[in-house]
Amino acid sequence: MKEYQEELKTIIRSARHKLDEIEACEVKPQSRPIIGKCFRHQSVYASPHSDARYWPLYLMISGGEDRYLYGIRFEKDSSGKIAITPDCEMPSTWSEDYEQVSRPEFIAEWRKLLETKGFENSQYRGVA
Repeated sequence: MKEYQEELKTIIRSARHKLDEIEACEVKPQSRPIIGKCFRHQSVYASPHSDARYWPLYLMISGGEDRYLYGIRFEKDSSGKIAITPDCEMPSTWSEDYEQVSRPEFIAEWRKLLETKGFENSQYRGVA
């Protein structure tokens, strides 16, 4: 029984690899136009409701391969907590609730974040 289980695992791994290659070919042409673009998304903790406190999350797509896009993401939430993900990964098929913004707007928001108290000597100052 153990040998049969291992054989099935090998077949599944091979099939997953082939399926990944097919899906990557389908996704690449769709994702190319957004590489280099900047986006804003209204973020919120938990499920959104009328008294929820939203804040903007900013994202710049820097590249992509296979089924994923890569970029930098930053936000300052409604409590003032700052989160920066310099090499974030996301599926290349993503939600329409990301609004495209200009690169100057993205950089202006990045600079505002860097001016936040306690962020003066951050390792991220040279990212944008």
